Amino acid sequence: MKTAIFPTISNPPTFGVILSLRYVEKLYEKIYVCVEDKPRVLNTDKIVHLLSVALGKDNLKYAVISNKADFTELTILPTKLPKFDDILTDNPRVYSNLIGKGYQNVVLIPKPLGWDETFHRVAYNRSTLYEKVMNDIRTSNNPEKYVKDYMK
Repeated sequence: MKTAIFPTISNPPTFGVILSLRYVEKLYEKIYVCVEDKPRVLNTDKIVHLLSVALGKDNLKYAVISNKADFTELTILPTKLPKFDDILTDNPRVYSNLIGKGYQNVVLIPKPLGWDETFHRVAYNRSTLYEKVMNDIRTSNNPEKYVKDYMK
């Protein structure tokens, strides 16, 4: 049984991650998606849940886990990771770090056409901020007080 681990930040998860995994999923019987446990926009548990749903809750090919390891900088792989044959990544920084540290089983997989990591994170941050602002405005029973409090 050939297995792989796919370290990812996915904060927030995007279609790019899912499409990248779909490119190579037929090559492996099991793929562990390892979310970096470093909350940025969303907490790690939420990311694990979202990726589990997106990759198919009942799909036995994928297991979504989390670990504090930053694969762009680590030297030694964490011992608590499940056993795997290959390390998959769509991140050139992860790839170059691990190849540079002597790991031979690292596979750089393609990102989907038109993918721009920064754009998606910025767009997500802006949309959540917009949603928060709209919720605050809609729930305000006293707009004058809201503006006065905001000006303080």
